[in-house]
Amino acid sequence: MKNSNFFLLAVTAATVVSCGTHPSSYTINGTVSDTTLNGNKVYLTDMASRNVLDSAVIANGKFTFTGKADTALICQIQSRPYRMELVLENGDIAVEMGETDKRSGTPLNDSFAFVYVRYGFFAEYDYRQTTGNYAGSRKHQYADKSSD
Repeated sequence: MKNSNFFLLAVTAATVVSCGTHPSSYTINGTVSDTTLNGNKVYLTDMASRNVLDSAVIANGKFTFTGKADTALICQIQSRPYRMELVLENGDIAVEMGETDKRSGTPLNDSFAFVYVRYGFFAEYDYRQTTGNYAGSRKHQYADKSSD
């Protein structure tokens, strides 16, 4: 009897936790390691449509985007000469842009970061085929890094 009460309590607690509220908007808090970019604009672009969704000014090495995502999108944040990809989804997203890129804070971005670190830039996916405007090459990042 004691075990069945504990089981019922555990199932109820798990149900309540899993029914938590989902964020209704996104906030991207970004940092840029290159201080020469202070005062420059940074752009948030939908990679599929190539539409600029938002822009912000870098101040003291930081920038912020806010909005509402009706669906998750693969996007790019760019302030020349840097660019990085992330998944735009509702929630709090943290990004670091510079010689190395980091993204975290939401489930899809955490998964994206894992794949990015383990396999490199989109694994074997050739981003240049879809956009035609990717300047530079990250082929050295395509190799499987799981043996590192």
